[in-house]
Amino acid sequence: MKTEIVIFDYDGTLTKSEKGTNTWFNMWKALDDLETDEKFYSMFKRGEITHKEWFNLIVNHLKKKKVKASFFEELAKKTILLNDLESVFKSLCEQGKEIYILSSGIKNLIDLSLRDFKKYITEIQGYEILFDDERVVSAGKDVDFLDEQKDDYIEKLMKAKNVKPQAILFVGNGSNDECVSKTGVNMLCLNPDDTDHNDSKIWNNYLFTDSLKDILPFIKD
Repeated sequence: MKTEIVIFDYDGTLTKSEKGTNTWFNMWKALDDLETDEKFYSMFKRGEITHKEWFNLIVNHLKKKKVKASFFEELAKKTILLNDLESVFKSLCEQGKEIYILSSGIKNLIDLSLRDFKKYITEIQGYEILFDDERVVSAGKDVDFLDEQKDDYIEKLMKAKNVKPQAILFVGNGSNDECVSKTGVNMLCLNPDDTDHNDSKIWNNYLFTDSLKDILPFIKD
């Protein structure tokens, strides 16, 4: 069946990054506050707080530190994207395929790093931080999915677009992407992080590459 929609994770999928790192890690590292990152995430992993409460803790912490939008702008400049990203995005759009970014990372950083390519992207989903008139962190915007509910988002997308699972290619690389396999969409593991890319119950195929062009054979015309 022809591929109509391609959904990308972001961290480590569209970016060149060290294993185990993501937009959240990069933010905390730039703030020189990895200890707070570990504290909040451990609370979530122990089941003491929900994902939404975890996000709210982060936002409140950033508010107290009076972090400005310029901090994220400078951080985004350090992002290194996969080779050939623009040519692949352009090619997919010319073929009439829709591109979605479905990430549990910081939407602000994704928006900034992909701003030159947003004309090719139908939608970007992620955790968004809002700012006041003085461009200081003021709140967090509710996301359409939680980290463990990427599959729910894709189920809703399939209904809204009236497409079958086989018409969608999901490109991810982590354990938080594994739930997507429940939807029945085609699963491509690109530059695997903390997931078993050899698990055929989850991933249909996998790739290790620096060029996004290498995903093209997995997209059906």
